[in-house]
Amino acid sequence: MHSLHHRKRNQLPARTPMNDGIYHITVATHGNHASIQGIVVIQGQAINGGGQGYLIQGRLQEQSQALSGNVVITKWSSESSPTLGMFKQVTMPITGMCSTEEHAFSFHGYANGHHAILLEGEARFIAEL
Repeated sequence: MHSLHHRKRNQLPARTPMNDGIYHITVATHGNHASIQGIVVIQGQAINGGGQGYLIQGRLQEQSQALSGNVVITKWSSESSPTLGMFKQVTMPITGMCSTEEHAFSFHGYANGHHAILLEGEARFIAEL
C-alpha cells in the first residue's frame, strides 16, 4: 500500500527544502498590509497556481536552502482589486530561502520594468501531489 495511506492525516512527509507538492501562498507589495492568498503547485522546478484574480507561473531552483527563479504574475480578472499594483502582468526574478523545518519558503523580488514594485511572499506546504 502507498506510504501516504500509512501516515496520520496531519503528519507531514519527510522533506527536502523544495519537494513537489501543493502550497498555500501569500503575496504582498513591500510594506502593504493587503495581500493575495491562493494555492500553487510545485512540480519539478515549475510553479503554477494563483488566487484572488491573479495567476502565478514560473520556475524555481533551490540549492542549499537558497531559492532563486523567475515568476510571471498576471492579473487575469478585471474585477480583482489592484492589490499588488497597477499592472496586468509582471515578470519577476526572485530570491529567497527554503525551510525544511517549517515546510515553507519565502521570497522577494522587483517586478521587471517596475522597480517601485517590490513583491514579497511566503508559501507553506499543505499536501503531496
